[in-house]
Amino acid sequence: MSLPCTVLIAAPDLLPDLEKRAGGGGVEVLLFSDADALRALEVIIMRRPGIVAIERLFAATPRGTALINRLEADPSLLPLEIRVVSHDSEYSRVPIAASKA
Repeated sequence: MSLPCTVLIAAPDLLPDLEKRAGGGGVEVLLFSDADALRALEVIIMRRPGIVAIERLFAATPRGTALINRLEADPSLLPLEIRVVSHDSEYSRVPIAASKA
């Protein structure tokens, strides 16, 4: 069985700062460039992380929005929590169950 993990998707230059904030707690952090969103999706489906953190600038793009919509549409990923994060501020939580209500 795989260790618990968090998937973090952001522009390559923002990943180091975001990784520092996401680390800790004995959870593996898997990093993906925003250009590798499809690979991230494959890993999310396979590993079923508890949290997917998406940098806010990528989340606002059509590709980022499509990824979030795809994650929200997959009932097999529950109880996945999607976090929209910023390298220079706090994050917001988007629980899938609440977004479908």
